[in-house]
Amino acid sequence: MSEARPQNLKRSAFHALWGLFAVFLAVRYLSAHELTLVSGAFTLIAWCLEGLKRSGVWGEALFEHLFGAITHASERDKINSATWYCSAVWVSTLLFEPLAITLSVLCLAVGDPMAGVIGRRYGRTKLLKGRSLEGTLSFVISATLASSALLSLTPHNIESAWSVALSCAVASAFAELLSGDWLDDNLTIPLIGASAASWALS
Repeated sequence: MSEARPQNLKRSAFHALWGLFAVFLAVRYLSAHELTLVSGAFTLIAWCLEGLKRSGVWGEALFEHLFGAITHASERDKINSATWYCSAVWVSTLLFEPLAITLSVLCLAVGDPMAGVIGRRYGRTKLLKGRSLEGTLSFVISATLASSALLSLTPHNIESAWSVALSCAVASAFAELLSGDWLDDNLTIPLIGASAASWALS
């Protein structure tokens, strides 16, 4: 079983705040078409930064200066999680409705950092790839509560908001649990979470 990665509170805070900001934009300001364009632009920027990181010593040094505080050591030699995140959101806009995408992003923004903090601090019952039952449950609970709150604030008339929120949260937690070094959870959670939310909303 792989060991849990070291705690990085700056990364967790950035992760949560960036995700919540994306949810705010999607809910308040962006149409479905605009969401595709904006997420596509961020994806292009992210992949350009990946190229910069590999462009030589100066590019690697600049990347480290800009993002070193929120980057895992393992990401210095592979594709950054933020790049996978932007790519997953952009692909999701081509496949799912905005509400399903927003719920999956919210689950990632709230549930993933919560699972990391609780799992590393209190996790005793080990599951897969260094994850713990305590961390996974904290993911499901926090993501369900956040998604339910969002659904209650949106103009959508949804009869079973709790079941939609729970479906997205459980699917997202499952994606996080199965992800690892070869499959980044910032790629899998938005896609699988949006799939589950889209199914629950149908």
